[in-house]
Amino acid sequence: MRAFSTANAGESAGVSRCRAGVAVLALALAAGLTAAAARAQDGDAGEPLSLEPADTGSADTEPAADSAQPDGDTPADGSAPDTGGDTAAGEEDKGAGEGIDVAPLGDLDPATIGVLDPGGQGLGAAIWDGTPRHVVARLLPRIPAELHAPALRKLARRLLLSSTAPPERTRAGDTDGPDLLHARLRRLWAMGDTEGLLRLLSVVPREHRTAELARLRVQALFLRRDVEGACQRVRDGLGQYDHSFWQRALAVCQHHTGKPQQAALTVRLLREKAGGQASPFLALYDAVDGGADSLPLPERPGALTLALLAATDTPVPDAMLDGAGPGVLAAIAESPKTPLSRRARAAERAAAMGALPAERLGALYDRFSFESARLKNAASLTEEDAVQAMTPTRRRALYHQAARDESEDAVRAELIRQVMQTAEPSLYPALARLFAPVAAEMTPRAELAWFTGPGGRLLYVAGRGEAAGKWLQMAQGEAIVDPAAKAAVTALVPYARLAGAAHVPANGSLAAWRSATEAEGTTLAFRESVVRAGFQALEVNDARPWIEIAGAAGDGARPAPPAALLYALREAGRAGRTGETVLLSLVVLGESGLERIHPMVLGTALTALRRVELTGVARRIAIEAAAANGI
Repeated sequence: MRAFSTANAGESAGVSRCRAGVAVLALALAAGLTAAAARAQDGDAGEPLSLEPADTGSADTEPAADSAQPDGDTPADGSAPDTGGDTAAGEEDKGAGEGIDVAPLGDLDPATIGVLDPGGQGLGAAIWDGTPRHVVARLLPRIPAELHAPALRKLARRLLLSSTAPPERTRAGDTDGPDLLHARLRRLWAMGDTEGLLRLLSVVPREHRTAELARLRVQALFLRRDVEGACQRVRDGLGQYDHSFWQRALAVCQHHTGKPQQAALTVRLLREKAGGQASPFLALYDAVDGGADSLPLPERPGALTLALLAATDTPVPDAMLDGAGPGVLAAIAESPKTPLSRRARAAERAAAMGALPAERLGALYDRFSFESARLKNAASLTEEDAVQAMTPTRRRALYHQAARDESEDAVRAELIRQVMQTAEPSLYPALARLFAPVAAEMTPRAELAWFTGPGGRLLYVAGRGEAAGKWLQMAQGEAIVDPAAKAAVTALVPYARLAGAAHVPANGSLAAWRSATEAEGTTLAFRESVVRAGFQALEVNDARPWIEIAGAAGDGARPAPPAALLYALREAGRAGRTGETVLLSLVVLGESGLERIHPMVLGTALTALRRVELTGVARRIAIEAAAANGI
């Protein structure tokens, strides 16, 4: 079968447009046959892939949630899987790909492979039309591993998992090799998205499977606590590849099956092969095997580190949380031998980066024990008393349990207000998703008008604009007689307008919001700039001129990416190059984080996303940027 053929360097614009026109039909056929053949090899038909973090069920008995992290000596950004930090000089992977032979798929470009179809949740078949291949190859590795904004992470997953026509070859250096497929898989790995990673690996045809992809699969299975599946892959890999990774993984599997003597022999062979070179894995193995109180952890602990600790029933040390990436943090949260408080802290960090569903964080919060009197009186606990009595994580667990069990809306509202008011900015979106079901169940009424501000903000950030709108509508009716309701309406108006709400209060201008907010000086000018940039990008009319904001801006400079990136993003949006626009937006917004975003950068990205018909995504990013900056 012949799938997509990439364009020649001299391809005309007309041919390029024609190529985009047939992309959807050709890609549907190519992706369907590729997926079916690959799944036939793996024996895994799979389920539809969700763009949200996978809920993995029981905190102690089910496989871990989305999680992946390179093991051991890897770059600090987690950009590459374990390539053998213990590799002896000159050692290389040898052997063919894994699986059963299937019919050849012609000259299928592996860049087309994906699990999100163009007609479904994918970004579209022709998203790379007009974008050179070498540009995509250069920018893909720059997608940040740690994306604290849910909207950015979801957008990154859509980009990395979409079935698309390949980018065009425009120069001799562009090849048909699996470079773009590998780059996408490495980014999923660095982001801790094992569900997406394993699903994408499952549709890679045999002829495009490499030693690197085999290692990725094993490490992802370890982090999902599918030890049986991982060890089966290890046994397969030992016969195909010559690399110290497989011996290290074998030692872990031997410990898991209760064969420490065999593991010791494997480790002995590893030492001989290393030839005296320093080995983080061997140092950790010796410490665990000898029952040492302090473990020599790698700077970036990864899948084999965690698997070795689990196989030897060793609790994850507290220090391991500091260097762990999103995937490892999610796996630590599901580690049954690790103390609950440590697991919960890991879960909070993983949830903040989108590597763990908010529901799993809530399940861990529910495992904390509290006296019934403390739960009953949680809403009346002053912040000072709470800080003195318990850690922030335990305090959030208390509020979660109390809100879950409380029947009075007024008390539930106060519990939610307290937990969200004291949350770190990076954790706010995850907590918003966790507490949103409780807030959405509450009936907006006059005596709860004071909750309109914090409750509505939480609901907008959690993506529940309809529920937030009900609070706003109620407060509007009370604003004439209740100053608190009037203030709440004014505070929520920016969110309602950014969300594209159909009904916004008549006095919902930026000037009205400015006069009611408690911020002042440089802080006020910056926040106003963030909101105004969002309004302008989303074509929300507002009479407040930029010059009025500029006059009070002061010296509140924020870091900005290189000007070339912003101009490139603007050009991509104007030209309708969807993939390029998304990729550049992830780079310029993700590298600084929304909490440190420059308003000009935010406005440029939102405008470009709107121009490529991703207005809904742009609205979500604008709302999360507003919340991240204290608005």
